[in-house]
Amino acid sequence: DPNVPANTDVTGDSSVQQMPSVAVDPLNANHVVMAYMDYGILNNGYAGIGVQVSNDGGATWTRSSVPLPAGFDQ
Repeated sequence: DPNVPANTDVTGDSSVQQMPSVAVDPLNANHVVMAYMDYGILNNGYAGIGVQVSNDGGATWTRSSVPLPAGFDQ
């Protein structure tokens, strides 16, 4: 199907897990949300949870990360 975009890396950052959980809004295919372990923020020796949101089918992303609490078991 020529309308389905090819698989592409979301980030080239080697500290970010490359196999995120992805959810697509069933009522709006342009609204995509990804969650992944973000090893780029090692607060207290633990990674964080990264979240990226796209409202244009993955053309652009807004990224945020939340550090995990000390003692969190991945």
